Amino acid sequence: MTKKLHLLAILAISVLSGTAFAQTGSISGVVEDSDQEPLAGASIYIVELDRGTTSNSEGQYSLNNVPVGTYTIITRFLGFKENEQTVDISSGLNLLDITLEDDIVGFDEVIVTGTGSAVSKKKLAMDVSSVDEQSIQKVPAYTLSSSLSGKIAGSTITPNGAPGAPSAIILRGINTMGTSRPMILIDGVEIDASSTAAGSGSDQYSRLSDIDFSNVERIEVVKGAAAATLYGAQGANGVIQIFTKSGTNGQTRIDASTTWSFDQLDESRTVSKATNFHAYPTDANGNIIGLAFNENTGIWTVPATEANSTTDQPYTGYDDGTGNIVPLTIYDDYLGEFYQTGISQNHQISISGGNEVTTYLVSGSFLGQEGIEQDINFERMSFRLNTTTRLRDDLTMSLRTNLVNSDRSGVSESGDNIESGLNNLLGTAPFIDPLWQDENGFFATKFTSGSVSTNGLFFKQIQELNTGSKRFLGNLNLKYNPTRFLEIDYKFGLDGYYNEFNRIQDNVTLFEDPTTGDNEVVILNPDGFSQRIGRTNYFYNSIVDVLLKSDLDRDFSLGIPVQSTTLMKFDWRRNDFTSTTAQSDGLPAGLPLTTIRAGATDISDEFQSTFITYGYLLNQRFDIDDYAGFSGGFRADKSSAFGEAAELRYFPRGDAYLRLSGFDFWDNMSPFVPEFKLRVAYGEAGTQPGAFDRFITLNQGNIGVSGTFNTPGTSSNPAIVEEESAELEFGADLSFDLGDTWFQAIGISATYWNRENSGVIQSLAVAPSTGSQAVLDNTIDLEATGFDLSLNSLVYNSQNFNWLANLNFGTSESTVANISNGEDLILSVSNNFDFIFREGERYGVFFGFHPLESLDEIDPTTNARYIAEADEGNFVIVDGAVVNRFSKRIQMRSEREVIGDPTPDFSLSFRNDFTIRRNLEVVFQVDWVQGFDILNGTKWWMFNAGTHEEFEDRVLIDGDEVVGQPIFDLNGDPLTQIARVDGSEPQAWRNYHASKRNGLTSYFIEDGSFVKLREVSVSYDLTSMVAQHGIKNLRLGVTGRNLLTLTGYEGFDPEVSQANEDSRFRGVDLFTYPNYRTFSFNVSLGL
Repeated sequence: MTKKLHLLAILAISVLSGTAFAQTGSISGVVEDSDQEPLAGASIYIVELDRGTTSNSEGQYSLNNVPVGTYTIITRFLGFKENEQTVDISSGLNLLDITLEDDIVGFDEVIVTGTGSAVSKKKLAMDVSSVDEQSIQKVPAYTLSSSLSGKIAGSTITPNGAPGAPSAIILRGINTMGTSRPMILIDGVEIDASSTAAGSGSDQYSRLSDIDFSNVERIEVVKGAAAATLYGAQGANGVIQIFTKSGTNGQTRIDASTTWSFDQLDESRTVSKATNFHAYPTDANGNIIGLAFNENTGIWTVPATEANSTTDQPYTGYDDGTGNIVPLTIYDDYLGEFYQTGISQNHQISISGGNEVTTYLVSGSFLGQEGIEQDINFERMSFRLNTTTRLRDDLTMSLRTNLVNSDRSGVSESGDNIESGLNNLLGTAPFIDPLWQDENGFFATKFTSGSVSTNGLFFKQIQELNTGSKRFLGNLNLKYNPTRFLEIDYKFGLDGYYNEFNRIQDNVTLFEDPTTGDNEVVILNPDGFSQRIGRTNYFYNSIVDVLLKSDLDRDFSLGIPVQSTTLMKFDWRRNDFTSTTAQSDGLPAGLPLTTIRAGATDISDEFQSTFITYGYLLNQRFDIDDYAGFSGGFRADKSSAFGEAAELRYFPRGDAYLRLSGFDFWDNMSPFVPEFKLRVAYGEAGTQPGAFDRFITLNQGNIGVSGTFNTPGTSSNPAIVEEESAELEFGADLSFDLGDTWFQAIGISATYWNRENSGVIQSLAVAPSTGSQAVLDNTIDLEATGFDLSLNSLVYNSQNFNWLANLNFGTSESTVANISNGEDLILSVSNNFDFIFREGERYGVFFGFHPLESLDEIDPTTNARYIAEADEGNFVIVDGAVVNRFSKRIQMRSEREVIGDPTPDFSLSFRNDFTIRRNLEVVFQVDWVQGFDILNGTKWWMFNAGTHEEFEDRVLIDGDEVVGQPIFDLNGDPLTQIARVDGSEPQAWRNYHASKRNGLTSYFIEDGSFVKLREVSVSYDLTSMVAQHGIKNLRLGVTGRNLLTLTGYEGFDPEVSQANEDSRFRGVDLFTYPNYRTFSFNVSLGL
């Protein structure tokens, strides 16, 4: 009886199982590109079941237990057009191979940054740009600025040549005073992208230099507040999200690459000194009187020039004080030993793979970078582990971790500091040997007696600087899909680092002139010091996204083709920062003791801050079939900054799009214009005050051995509120298909935007009776407008040759709309130049003095003539400027006025990608930036020293009649085309040239417009030749970067900024570290 029951049970189970299997089927196939190459990591999604999978390393995929029926299957892969098919699934195995076409124009790309959920660009109502892995890896880059340069329409990226230093990234005009650095996300979690001091002057170390870009899959860029609203009071400057690579289901894959680079100063770009003539007093034989050289110290005693002297006398020699005439040697290759060829190396290896449950990617990399300035080095070691595990069918966990150890060493002497070696070299007479060393190998402590500047080369010898960091980046992501209507996404991120800055300066009190006993060292802390600054930072992110999705037709059979997406979001961020400084002064002379305890005095300081922000977002989106959509919502934010203004701040947003190409009437146009969409978006975002901006604080000090407290120079303000940025943008996206060979696809995206920034925080001067010099306030309102254009085209397409072209264009203008007290705001940079912000003027323009251009000009402050009519005979017009006949000095106007603007009229990047016979690829990019000015601070300082080559230029000041008779220098080159009627030469009047530096004048504002051959890359794919040996990828590449610059700018490089990321002081070139020319050789291998 029991046996019969068992048999009946087995029969029943078999029948039921057979029925179940008869009601389900499976789908399997391969995802390939148009060249039949497999695509690993493609997403295959069944819309009706809200189920999906990804293709493995061989492009294979499978979906099991699919109920019999008809389904819509959508396949997506970055860089390819979305593939949508309606498929009938029967019981058993269903084979479905999928071929994806290249998405040349990018409208099928799926975007997640700034949208809250994955949205195809066809249905995107705002301007979001992206850069895929292929574009990043074709030309290997070490930095974010190099990866994005020229690839984002409307962005302004000013690179910094110093290893590990920050680059200025401005996505859409100026939003705030200070840094316009965008928010940086990695895999959905914000990271610390700040910069810290790494030495003297403007030398900075950027946290972004810790990122290894060999692990980057793609980058998405939100340029405006319309999309940045999702990030609230942190996203006003725009958002850049970096997505790292993941493993794929399938065989284990090993990828490795190595790159060697050679970096050089562009020798065609140089700054020239006056090396032919001088203005020192001389004897009858032309020998300089009063010139002396100390052979013990290497220091020169240099005589003063006469007030009305001329720089017309050739260098001959000088009397050494004993009657002997010593000939002078001219050192015109003064930069040859200062800069070098920097050799850099970047090596990376990754192992990836997995199965249907877990995928993984493990990678390690090493970057070693030598600067073109000697002794400046940067090293980084990085280890990454990315895993994704399907815990259940409806629950997925991703863990992404990154360990980074970086080290930056050396003293950068290309910077705005008094000990700058470049400053010293360019500001010294050409007969001074900058490389002179004493018997112990030390450079001269300074070049001339009485100088207040230490020789930067000596400064390097007595100092050691090092900035090292240990950093952990972690991101835990849980995705829960209990139904097809609901998705819950939780992310927790931790960015923690310890950064230590060490600076050691030897005791230099023994560097004396043994003949006089005078101390010839002009330096702060000449008795030496040892300093250590330890910075610890923990940045936490906790983010919850709840997404409700439904299709009113498919899910509820309402016959209404509307899809609804509701996003509810809460995020919490906490930043804990501690900085501890320990310094010891008075190190023992002559001993290389470098510990803090070696000195006579200990100085310690500690700073701590905790800053918390949190907010929530509600956004509702409706898409109407395939032709229209709109969304709206708001975000609320609050921070831990105390004060009466500490309350929730609300930021609304909304957008809409209309796809004319989605309507039936467009069918006749679709073969030629397959895509045409209009869009509009509005959004508000903000910038929070700092941790103590609303909180009254005191500074700690010492009087003798007693501690004291005092008020800071700039007081906080409990009433300041968040800065607000409100932006409206209008745009259009369209594509053309003009043929099978030429211009097969053209995509155009155009956006006009207008933004208002209110309550920008900046300190204002107050009366001393208040106890402070200034107080923080919501001081300034800014207005900005701009236009961005991006064009992508498949110019030519054949079996053996493809030509892709991309053009990005941008123009913008920012204006100071209002200043709270109605007065000019004056800020100083480097204690040399004042920047004036004035209502109604463009943001950041240069204010200075223009020369008088006519003898009867009126002084607007007095309404009287600058030059009395009776005195006109004492002046003459020279090169369009009024000059005093007797003092030879140019006459300047008394009022400061706008003399330049660092904002370009436009920037344009043109990139071309040629593929020949599928193996050989050639990429080149040309950047054109037009109509911006540079304050040539290097030239300004050289005029201060009288060493600039212009001091040899001859001018006619006496007003005699002139003829076209050329004057020649010692090399036979014409100096000028004028001469007196008697044939005598005009003079190189020293006072004439020196008077150009009467304050900041228009003589030092130069047109910085340039055309730069940004990069040329040639690579060859050898995979087909070695595939039979199990090699999946083998590519060789050669790249040149910054190969040629066409510009009228007289400095080293027009693409520099002394202020790094500070938007207030753009366009200042003050001995700034120049960008360099790079030649790279790369090998990549996949197994």
